[in-house]
Amino acid sequence: MSGITKPWTAFDPGGAKRIPGTVGVYEIGDEAGKTLYIGCAGGREPFGLRGKITGHFTGPQAADGSPARPRAYRYEVNLQYLTRWIELLTQHLEAQGGLPQWNERARSELPRLGRFHRAAGVPAPSGGSP
Repeated sequence: MSGITKPWTAFDPGGAKRIPGTVGVYEIGDEAGKTLYIGCAGGREPFGLRGKITGHFTGPQAADGSPARPRAYRYEVNLQYLTRWIELLTQHLEAQGGLPQWNERARSELPRLGRFHRAAGVPAPSGGSP
């Protein structure tokens, strides 16, 4: 499975009710479409995805003086949200060489990440099976 494939949606406080109040994963992006944060909303989160996504645009991250300002979001409803969250973080880490900016700042909250691909410089095994 690849990253979230939905297009970015500009945040509109009046349209926040269209975001489902269920579990899933989401990305917060800047105006250039760069991912700033990859997060998940679990079953104990008030208002699920809606609450988590809205919090990024109205909470302290939105006004912390950082040059990276949240402008858009995209989400995926997924009952296996923890596994999918780890998958999205790992894919971003491998594709971009690092985690999104806001995930780096909250490193203590991150799960242990695995690897999808063989590490650089490690030769593939010769012969039949990998």
